[in-house]
Amino acid sequence: RNLGGCMSPDNAWMIVQGIETLSLRMERHCENALKVAEYLKAHPKVSWVRYPGLKDDSQYEKNLKYLKGNGGPMVVFGIE
Repeated sequence: RNLGGCMSPDNAWMIVQGIETLSLRMERHCENALKVAEYLKAHPKVSWVRYPGLKDDSQYEKNLKYLKGNGGPMVVFGIE
């Protein structure tokens, strides 16, 4: 989407609304991703789970340093 040199008032208002709630939405994404990762880790048909918010993940220390312990919104896993 190209907003051009001069954005319409409606587009500006929608962008501001999105930015104001971005931190809250990302916080919820991260909370949900942790719950999904924990569920998948316990599932018998899932062979591995990669999520930096899990304490046994190889990137957990970087998660604490760079992501402030939130883990991010992405979960990667493999099935048997």
